[in-house]
Amino acid sequence: MSKVNDLYQIQQYYMRAEGDRQLYLFNYSKGIDLPVDSRMPVSVAKAASHTNVHIDYFQDIVSLKTGFMGQSITTMINIDESETVRLAEVKHQSRMFERLNNTAIMNSQSITWSSTSGVSHRLIYTEDGIAKLKNIEPWQVVYDYKESPLDPDRAFYFYETISLTGETTTHCDVYDKLNVTYYTGTKSQKSATQKKTSSAVPTTFSQVGEPQLHNFQEVPLFPIMNNDKMESDCEKSVELMDVYDEVVSDVSAEVKAMRLAYLKIWGSLYTGLDSEGNEIDVNTWLAQTSKMEFGDMEDGKRIGDAEFLEKNINDSVIENVLNRLRTHIYETSGSVDIKELASSERVFSIKAAMLRLENTASVAERYLRSALYKQTRLWTYWMRTYNNLQVDELEIDWTFKRTFPRDLEAEARTLAMLSNTVTLEDSLAAIGWENAKAIAKRKEDEVEDVLSRDIKKITGE
Repeated sequence: MSKVNDLYQIQQYYMRAEGDRQLYLFNYSKGIDLPVDSRMPVSVAKAASHTNVHIDYFQDIVSLKTGFMGQSITTMINIDESETVRLAEVKHQSRMFERLNNTAIMNSQSITWSSTSGVSHRLIYTEDGIAKLKNIEPWQVVYDYKESPLDPDRAFYFYETISLTGETTTHCDVYDKLNVTYYTGTKSQKSATQKKTSSAVPTTFSQVGEPQLHNFQEVPLFPIMNNDKMESDCEKSVELMDVYDEVVSDVSAEVKAMRLAYLKIWGSLYTGLDSEGNEIDVNTWLAQTSKMEFGDMEDGKRIGDAEFLEKNINDSVIENVLNRLRTHIYETSGSVDIKELASSERVFSIKAAMLRLENTASVAERYLRSALYKQTRLWTYWMRTYNNLQVDELEIDWTFKRTFPRDLEAEARTLAMLSNTVTLEDSLAAIGWENAKAIAKRKEDEVEDVLSRDIKKITGE
């Protein structure tokens, strides 16, 4: 590109528009820079009992979806079995590619990052004649595209490296459809005018060497989107999580304050005199003794008294507020609360609750599948062009399998009720068994075998 310093403007514009939001959500999921951590005591008196507590719903929601989606993502080779030699070679090379790149782990990581920040990125590159994969964090890539970020004209990959001596270097790798061009950046010196008007230190990028072929026919850097808006699963529930943290923190502080109960003293408390004949300060006296002496009036009544002030916490109100917030957090995130499922005994209640997670996962799967198709297209091109492996991208597909733990006891009760009105196959299908037809057929065959044996015994055959 002719104006290498445009790279700084591209990076800054992107970070203001999208990158900062993605980085904030990513850090939030890691417990970094949480709003609750910045809460200060409202007064000096509250400082001793002030508490900041964070409940990590964000990580729970993302981890649940990652486990639900990433349980089984595998490749399927669609080559006629009559092509024995080619089929064996394609399977071998495909398994080698998956094992070398740990694709199962990379897919789970991509799901996690996309669910966390709305998007993640993946680069396929070649090294020593081998195709390799690299996952890239959400805020590090900018795409220049007309129709779809999956088919960009250019991709800008911004990152930093730290040397063993602690020196930080800024980089930008620019990919087009044929080449990759490397740039490094240095912090510019600000002029007197810039020092007055801006705190940002611009980066001046310089090209390193000549553009190099990346060995693919299109940009080998592509996004893995969470949904069409590139939104995080928890993007709309972060504020609810902040409120939950505040309520829990305040309640914890109040419980902690009970250990610092206030002592109310009124009337005439005799503290005595010190060695110099001065009256002992009340606070000093309380720290030294647990006995309080009050004077008496002429009628024998005590002049004063002391008692601890008690504070009552309305548990039911707090519990209702927290439960309501918890429900809204999971609903807004399109997730499911395991605690809620554990307390439900009805199969259909569990299935209804699971619909939110299934819908969220289905949308994310479509975008992940599109990214994997591009990965497959790039890999097969590389293998055909440079490794003489005759394989087409349409001959490789991806299968996704999602399995959630089942309440077999509840399903058995439901099955027993349904079996009185509908067939076994329909009953099994109603509670969500994918192989309902095969199970029903096997059961029918077993019943027929038993009847056949009984008839033979009766007839003596």
